[in-house]
Amino acid sequence: MNKALPKLETLQSFFLKDKIIHELELHRLWVERFMFLLGLFSASMAFPQIMSIYSEKSSAQVSLMAWGFYSFSAFLWLLYGVIFNRPVVRRVQMLYVATNLLVVAVILWYR
Repeated sequence: MNKALPKLETLQSFFLKDKIIHELELHRLWVERFMFLLGLFSASMAFPQIMSIYSEKSSAQVSLMAWGFYSFSAFLWLLYGVIFNRPVVRRVQMLYVATNLLVVAVILWYR
């Protein structure tokens, strides 16, 4: 029973594949961090709307339907993140749901 030794190309490709997977994993972590920070920034864009409504004490110029839809859409994305175990999507959409519902609450308060 003489087993053949693995070919050199096979070993090289194995280690090369391992190195590529490691590099892709590092890139994935950076992309996830960047997307989370982008999500934080994007979710914070609701605060100027809140401050505008609060300073004018009126929400007449703001669409309740649009912000309600934004909230519903963010909720659906949150469900997607939970169902398919996407941590970045889940975290960012929790922020979106919170900020969008806050805008809806302020709109309703000043109607």
